[in-house]
Amino acid sequence: MSFSPMINEDLGGFVIFLGQTGEYRIPIRCSTKKVDVSLDSNRVDFGAQVVIGETLRRSVMLRNSGALGSRFAFRRQVPTEKVESSVTESTIVVVEEKVSEKDGIDDITDIRDDVIEVIEDSIIDNVKDSSTVVPSIMEVDSSSFLDGVSNVTAGGDIRAFSQTKLELVYKPTIPGRVDVEFVVEFEDESTPSISVRVAANAIDIPIRLDRQVIDMRICADDRLYQESLTVESRSPSALRIKFEVPKELREHIEILPKTGFIQSRSTFTGQLKFRPNASLTATSYWSDGVLEAPITIRVANQTAPVTFTLLAVTTEMGIDFDQSDLDFGYCTVHESAVHEITMTNRSLLPQEFGFLGLPNFVEVQPNHGFGTILPRESIKLDVIFKPGKAKDYKFQINCKTLINRDFSIECRGIGCKTPLELSDSELRFPATVPYDAAVMAFSVANTHCSTNEYTHAVPRAGSKGPVPAVGPTPYQLVSPTPWLLCDPMVGVVAPGDKVRVRVRFAPTLSDSDIREKALEFLKEEVEMKRLRAVEEEDKPVKSKKSKSKENLKSAAKPSVDEPVKLPSVEDIQTGSVEYNRARSTLLRDYQSQLSSFTIPCYVGEARSSGDAGSGVPYNIANTLYLRVHCPVVAPSLVLLSNHGNPVVDFNQVALGSKATKSVTLQNISNRVLELGSSILDLYGPFLLVNALRPLQPDSTATLILSFTPTLADSFNETLTFSAGGASLHIQLVGLGVSPSVDVDTGGPEPGCIDFGHILAKETTSRVISVGNRSDIDVNFRVSLASRTRGVQTDSAVVGNQNWGGAVVFDVSPVSGCIPPGTTRELTATFAPDHPSRWMADRASISLFGLPYRDIDLIGVATPSLVYVTGYDDFRPRQESLSSPPFVISGDPVDQTEKIILVFQSLVSDSGYNPATRRLTIGCSKSPSLQGKKGGEFSFDAITAIQQFGFSIDIVKGSMDVGGSKVVSLTWKPVIGCNPDVPVETGIGLTLKSDSVLKYNVLLRGIIVSEEHVLSTD
Repeated sequence: MSFSPMINEDLGGFVIFLGQTGEYRIPIRCSTKKVDVSLDSNRVDFGAQVVIGETLRRSVMLRNSGALGSRFAFRRQVPTEKVESSVTESTIVVVEEKVSEKDGIDDITDIRDDVIEVIEDSIIDNVKDSSTVVPSIMEVDSSSFLDGVSNVTAGGDIRAFSQTKLELVYKPTIPGRVDVEFVVEFEDESTPSISVRVAANAIDIPIRLDRQVIDMRICADDRLYQESLTVESRSPSALRIKFEVPKELREHIEILPKTGFIQSRSTFTGQLKFRPNASLTATSYWSDGVLEAPITIRVANQTAPVTFTLLAVTTEMGIDFDQSDLDFGYCTVHESAVHEITMTNRSLLPQEFGFLGLPNFVEVQPNHGFGTILPRESIKLDVIFKPGKAKDYKFQINCKTLINRDFSIECRGIGCKTPLELSDSELRFPATVPYDAAVMAFSVANTHCSTNEYTHAVPRAGSKGPVPAVGPTPYQLVSPTPWLLCDPMVGVVAPGDKVRVRVRFAPTLSDSDIREKALEFLKEEVEMKRLRAVEEEDKPVKSKKSKSKENLKSAAKPSVDEPVKLPSVEDIQTGSVEYNRARSTLLRDYQSQLSSFTIPCYVGEARSSGDAGSGVPYNIANTLYLRVHCPVVAPSLVLLSNHGNPVVDFNQVALGSKATKSVTLQNISNRVLELGSSILDLYGPFLLVNALRPLQPDSTATLILSFTPTLADSFNETLTFSAGGASLHIQLVGLGVSPSVDVDTGGPEPGCIDFGHILAKETTSRVISVGNRSDIDVNFRVSLASRTRGVQTDSAVVGNQNWGGAVVFDVSPVSGCIPPGTTRELTATFAPDHPSRWMADRASISLFGLPYRDIDLIGVATPSLVYVTGYDDFRPRQESLSSPPFVISGDPVDQTEKIILVFQSLVSDSGYNPATRRLTIGCSKSPSLQGKKGGEFSFDAITAIQQFGFSIDIVKGSMDVGGSKVVSLTWKPVIGCNPDVPVETGIGLTLKSDSVLKYNVLLRGIIVSEEHVLSTD
């Protein structure tokens, strides 16, 4: 990237880049060259005990961080106003002469007295002559000032991105404090001046130290620090000196030698030793966390001692870990387990550290466990456990600092080898737009083929874990998000085999976000309606008629001030207009994101085929993990029509007719999109009518879709438009009519009408309700199976008919038209002309010539009002229609009929089990015999059957008209009966109502085993 400036101005902006996850920007700033200067310190302190005659040098660093250089001047700052001065120029000259006359340093006291005398004489003279005024701004070099402070550096050039040193010298000649100001001025007018304050204090002592303050800076506890002390003597004779340390600090501070002699005009060097520890904090020489230790130098024959100060900040050199014990748990040999630890430096000094001697299955990141931790800093480190084989691991990781201090963390973990392995431990999906899908695949392999642990590594958890059996091994994948779908999620892998698993990534928008956005739209609409209502109320009324109309309208409308109840988020229906509008808006404003998920694969234990049916044993140690990275980008193509609803519903369309709908697409990207589409079913009802053309940025395309159903069925197909590497899915839905019709028979079974028991030659009917639930007229037709010509009927469907072949069942009307939303009633009639137990037929309802519903019609015709059922009927169900079996006259006729009941007693270890049969005796209703009483029944010869083991719970009873009773007959084989010979006996049954019916009930008992039970149906 290059920049060629044409104007001298500051410029700013950004460059837009388009990456895999979307658009991102890099800011660019272009600035003009400027002078950006600063000083490393704005105050220079020469100390509080500078001995007269000593020369001290201090310097400050002038830095230019800008790209433009400049000339500068470094001078002493003097007052800008003219004031009266009590010291004239002649006084200064006299003082200088007095000083120059003194040759030796021993006459320093005389010099001071001469200077004071000259200044006092000058003040007295100036009082006599008040006209003597000296300007305060004196154009003299700074070295001419009596305070002894001067600048070595007077000025110069400072280049761009460079630094220069400004040096100051302090050589006092008289005692006292000095506080002056120096200023740095620049040739560049836009650069402000910088001031430097200089402070010092001169004292008159025969000996002096090279430093008044010994700054040991930051010192670690329990470590030895040494510093040299240089004492200089200005005395013409030798002096005896002694170093004194406060009593509380003698365990920590020591100066060797403690006593010494310093020769005339010579120097003496001592060694200061400083060893801080934890007990040092209990002393009283601390100020704001800084140790200020006063040390005194006693000079023989001198009352005033020489003092200096030792400054130090002590700190411990400890390192803390938030965890002292790491348990990695189960970890397979195909993966790594990570524990995050926090490392904290308790010291005020930076410490270099490193994790040394790590096993080959452990790793510390970042920077492989080496680095520098700043004072009071906490950093996070990842301890990675990568077992190479299945065993129990117990180890220690050691962190060593540069001062040879060790900190250890105990670790343990269990390495596991699983019977199943994943072909990939990580999947990276391509960039996918919301409501699109991307598919990737991996394999689950079963490598466990042998349990011989001496020839190869076998699956197990730890060193002594059990080895799973060899066999088909089940697995289950659990998706952590609805965006991911694995197919198959559950499976079984045979030894030496593998299963391919497809992972489908289909991102969507959050349903809660869509509903909240839809609620915002509803609030905006309510507010707009309220504002329009306010505007309508404020309009003036033009005439009386219009005023009366407005009054009527306002009376019908709610008041503007009435609160409007808004729906909650839960009330927003999925697929509603507000929902689709909010969804379309969020798609336009979608921000690209990258999400990562972990899919666990739970592995069960191998099982044999005989173990099927119970739960699958599961071991958490065998769990595998698949890491999936899923980038989601903003769409480039959106749907405009139908508020962004991706479902195109053609609703109901009659068979053979054609319906069309249009969809509108918009390109919201900044590039031209080449539209493409998937191929619809060539034999299906949907068709894309117009062709696809390139779509310019921010332009739209309207596409025509048609629906032509040929079958009475619902159709659903997905049309996918592709552009710019992304896809837009539109679901096409249509319904071919064949209408929706409800058929209600009024009975418990919807496909059957049971007319029950009626007298022969009587008629009963039932109503069949046919309701049209579709939006079109429905044409129907009813046909009976017994009347179908040319088609062989099933005997189970069509039963006995009336004499001469006449149908016993009928349905009317047989055809008609049902308007939309209405119900048509059909009448089914049962009219037998002779008694029969097996009368049946089937009514078939067809719509538009296509079969729709079958209804079975069954009924029983009896010769009398009373009847009995529940016995074993071994006679054929089909009867001859040539002649009637008997004729029913108007007078009651006694008839005797034989029926049979077969009892099957199961033999067991405890003996013979009782067998029970039940007869239902009832009395039917008859319109022709109104006022008749119910029926009666009775059993004869009860004693005769009891000796064979038979018993009856109800021997005699009565039934109401339309009612029935159940009689239970039980047989328990008597002791000593022959199990190979059936037990047979009989009993009489008499039924009385409008006629008397007599039955000879044959009772037959058979002893059978469980596998030889006979069916009585």
